[in-house]
Amino acid sequence: MILRALLILIALSLPLRAVAQTDAPIPGMMAPNFIAALFNWLQDEDELALPVLHAEADQGNIAAQMWLMVMMREPDLSSPYLATLDRAERRALARDSNGTLWQNRLEGAHPAADRLLRSYRRTETLEDLVTLSEADDWRHTIRILASETYPEGRARALIPLIEDGIVPPSLISNVWSRMLESDPSAETVAQMDQQLQASWDAGALPALMAYGRLFTLEGRVPDAEHQRIRTLTGLFRHGNLPARYNQPKTDEARSALQGTLMALPDAVPLHVMCEATCPGSIPTCIEAAFTAQGGFTTTGAGWSPVQQIVANQTFLRTPRGQATALRAGLRATVSPVMMAHLAEVDICYATALEDESLLYQ
Repeated sequence: MILRALLILIALSLPLRAVAQTDAPIPGMMAPNFIAALFNWLQDEDELALPVLHAEADQGNIAAQMWLMVMMREPDLSSPYLATLDRAERRALARDSNGTLWQNRLEGAHPAADRLLRSYRRTETLEDLVTLSEADDWRHTIRILASETYPEGRARALIPLIEDGIVPPSLISNVWSRMLESDPSAETVAQMDQQLQASWDAGALPALMAYGRLFTLEGRVPDAEHQRIRTLTGLFRHGNLPARYNQPKTDEARSALQGTLMALPDAVPLHVMCEATCPGSIPTCIEAAFTAQGGFTTTGAGWSPVQQIVANQTFLRTPRGQATALRAGLRATVSPVMMAHLAEVDICYATALEDESLLYQ
């Protein structure tokens, strides 16, 4: 079993090493017990995986400590099994046998661990955000910007970095969203429109929509995208936004929206999940999943917890990866009204989401 798991994970992790940074391997990532436990975790078998992962982490396995730390902090990485544990049991998983949090043991343990730790803390400088970007850790940078404790003015200060091309498209959308939420003034909207115009002229608008957090210019993209972005982000609360952002959806525009969503890089987890769950209705499944998640406003739900241990493309094809993308839809309040709407968009996805929710009861 251990040999089989080891061979599978080594083979599937090869694409990662072709693009990984120059960090040394994470200590413990090739330990047989860790490999076997990780294999079970990727099969969504927490009951088998977690005791071994915890034992490995407790004995000093850095890879196991990193994996447990991320797993216990990211809601999308939860599972029906974890939901059955009481508070004391969950608390024990987040600590070693002496009660020390994994993040405290990981201080200075490895460059990848240091980046993870920084991403969970309140970032103090713009330079920290840029450094995280250089480490290909924008997912965690987005979490920082989306946090309630992040100073809104700091987001505005990122504008020069946007203009210099340093900030990637998916983060740009979060920057504008945070500014709109804190300052929904006509001046902010006008400034955003100007940036969007420049982005459109540069051919970058489809990428800028990656997190579903942008309003788009009249006549430049299908009406459905105006309405979808407006509705899913919740920014409709700001009544002074131009009426042109509230356009009715048509069948033709919905089809265009589905095509846009399928082409977005950040929709890959949803695409893989829909291929496995609803192969006969992938476009509408992705639209329904996008709706259930409230747009791509999470921290990259569906991606690998630690890419240097399990490559994204590997994680997405595992039962846990696909379940993670599905469970992200459960983070929102799935009311009867919302479930009815999801069923209208794609009955297959709505049924899968409802079945998954029953596992938590």
